[in-house]
Amino acid sequence: GKCGPCLIKFGQWIATRPDIFPEDLTVPLSELHTRAPAHPFSHTKRSLEEAYSPAKYDKDIFLTLSPEPIASGAVAQVHRGILHDGTDVAVKEKHPRVDSIGSVGLSLLRTAAWSLTKLFRLEDFSLEESIDQFSDVMMAQLDLSKEAHNLIRFRQNFKDFPRVHFPRPLMEHTNTNVLVETFEEGVPVSVYLSHNNKTLSDNQRKSLAYLGVSSFLKMMIVDNLVHSDLHPGNMLVRNRENNGGLEVVILDVGLVTELSDRDRRNFLALFSAVAEGNGRLGAELMIKHSRSTSPPAPEDAEKFKEEIHRLLMAATAGSISQIQVGPVLSHLLTLCRRHRIKIESNFASLVTGIAVVEGLARQLSVEFNLLEEARPLLLANHPDIVARFVAKRVEKLFGRLAG
Repeated sequence: GKCGPCLIKFGQWIATRPDIFPEDLTVPLSELHTRAPAHPFSHTKRSLEEAYSPAKYDKDIFLTLSPEPIASGAVAQVHRGILHDGTDVAVKEKHPRVDSIGSVGLSLLRTAAWSLTKLFRLEDFSLEESIDQFSDVMMAQLDLSKEAHNLIRFRQNFKDFPRVHFPRPLMEHTNTNVLVETFEEGVPVSVYLSHNNKTLSDNQRKSLAYLGVSSFLKMMIVDNLVHSDLHPGNMLVRNRENNGGLEVVILDVGLVTELSDRDRRNFLALFSAVAEGNGRLGAELMIKHSRSTSPPAPEDAEKFKEEIHRLLMAATAGSISQIQVGPVLSHLLTLCRRHRIKIESNFASLVTGIAVVEGLARQLSVEFNLLEEARPLLLANHPDIVARFVAKRVEKLFGRLAG
């Protein structure tokens, strides 16, 4: 319909917020990441003509431009082309009327949220606030030049990591409506996720798992600039057998998460509670930093603490290699929703990212352990009491000495 792009993006966003919405919604809506419709090439040509006027896109800029899109998302789609200087590029341009459609869609969503809240007394679910949070996500993706600047920052952060790549934005050809970046060869990581795929050896699968998770942990722990839309379609793999082995290419960086110093300390504290299996501490931290207008009643708070305590006790009952941080944190967000404990939206984004990346790593190598990979980064980059607490706890679990 007329609000299609906005509704698709809203569905994708819902899929990343198990702290607000139930699994009956979040799980099926996650399919929207791979099913966004494309628009006709005739619109692409008109869009490029307007973006580069008075220059002629097909005479002055692009030598060739494929009419078939190689990818399509809720806001834009991507075509492959070649510049006149021979550079192989990916050209991202927005869907027709996506700016105005987004504004109308957001207005309709706000009206629906207000109506549902009043009709069914859903004040505790903060539907209107949820729409405001989603609005920030939607508006951030409508300016493609922001994604270009994110690419510059990621490339700078990973300049000393030769096995992790991001496309290079060509700023002279990029504006609000069009993003031109280098075309990056690679095979989608999803191709290798099945254990029936024998293209990679066991050691290569472990190496690929390490690359993906260590990249995400560096974003989260070291750089405080985290890709907020990581899924198998946004990660490519290159096999350089004669030049250092496997490499990963990370795409589609329009959405990023950055935490304030306070939120970052709080998240690390929560991470430490999970590492320790201390459910009561984790619950107390969630309640203490909740964005709820009023604290839960004492009996509700006690029930919340007990449920999280049972969750983390069960998660840490086995060996360290069996602990899966992502599912534990995701379940924790579900408990927050059930007990109406509001959390910062950035927390939910990070939890979703952890769950996705850890899930991919475990599909590649079942023995992969995120806590083991996080320890040295935390110890090296956050020598404060929270990070040391995490590091010491993980060291204890592994039976090693810190340092």
